[in-house]
Amino acid sequence: MIRLNGVSRYYKNRAGQTPVLRDIQLDVPQGAFVSITGPSGSGKSTLLQVIGLLDHDWQGEYWFDGQALHGMSPKARQGFARDQIGFIFQQYHLLDDLTLAENLELPLNYRNLPSKERRQKVDTMLERFGFAHRRDDYPSQLSGGQQQMLAVARALIAEPKVLLADEPTGALHSEQGRMIMELLKSLNEQGCTIVQVTHHDSFAAYGNPCYRMLDGVLSRA
Repeated sequence: MIRLNGVSRYYKNRAGQTPVLRDIQLDVPQGAFVSITGPSGSGKSTLLQVIGLLDHDWQGEYWFDGQALHGMSPKARQGFARDQIGFIFQQYHLLDDLTLAENLELPLNYRNLPSKERRQKVDTMLERFGFAHRRDDYPSQLSGGQQQMLAVARALIAEPKVLLADEPTGALHSEQGRMIMELLKSLNEQGCTIVQVTHHDSFAAYGNPCYRMLDGVLSRA
């Protein structure tokens, strides 16, 4: 599904350029659950941002289902990502002044869908994740684990081809973290392609294959 060939990323500074990603080679087959570990500053989150098309200042080849994303403009990539890629962040990125249902509907507002169809999708996702009775509650009324579950639901509601998770358990205690990892495992078993970045070796073990980042170099763990 995803193939990176010779992808590199440099940050400019007064001394010139600092390499953050060095000649990355990565294949993510459809239905895979890929884990990427590594110390802070190793480049793993930058790599996920490149895969998620949140970062466009990179060199190399990026193929997604046979499409050459490296040949697209940044604007075209943004539209592609909106339709094909779901993202889960460490800090949830929920909007506190919107209800749970309204948070879930946000990704659908960028699509040309009738309001009835949007509501049906929201209702289905609320039911699937056990929030049907709390649709009018606000994120602040949820525990950290529940907020991350809602963030996963929001990432899935637009039916992306791949789900990217950037330290999805980083803001949770261990029990909540295991709950989220079991949820991701279940989604993968249902056919969802997942790429996660994590500091936790035990959570990385949910993925297969596993990779390790060190000084911008990616290798099999």
